[in-house]
Formats: sequence, structure tokens, C-alpha cells
Amino acid sequence: MSHLMLSRHGIWYYRRIYLTPRKRREIRISLRTRSRREALTRVEKYLTSQPFPCVSQAIPAHD
Repeated sequence: MSHLMLSRHGIWYYRRIYLTPRKRREIRISLRTRSRREALTRVEKYLTSQPFPCVSQAIPAHD
């Protein structure tokens, strides 16, 4: 998935950039994991369960 980003600390983030007529807007949400496989499952769960874009709510912790 092209919207996954690895921070310099080893934590995966979901990052999405939107271009508006006046400025650029970035949404960056921590997936709270160091595993790429787990990050893929969490972002998939997030995208199917939340109305997109959703900035105010974070990714739920893995059960």
C-alpha cells in the first residue's frame, strides 16, 4: 500500500496528502506497530470501519 510510511523510530504510519485549491493538507495517523504486516491489517481495518477522511479518531488498538 503506497500510503504506509515508516518513521525513523520504526513505527508505521498511514499518511495521505490532499491538495486543496489554496493549500496542501496531510493526514498522518500512527498505526502503533513496528510490523509491516500488522500495519497493513490495521490500515485495512481502519479504512473499512471509518468514514474517510477521519482525522480526529486514531487507529484502535489491536485486540
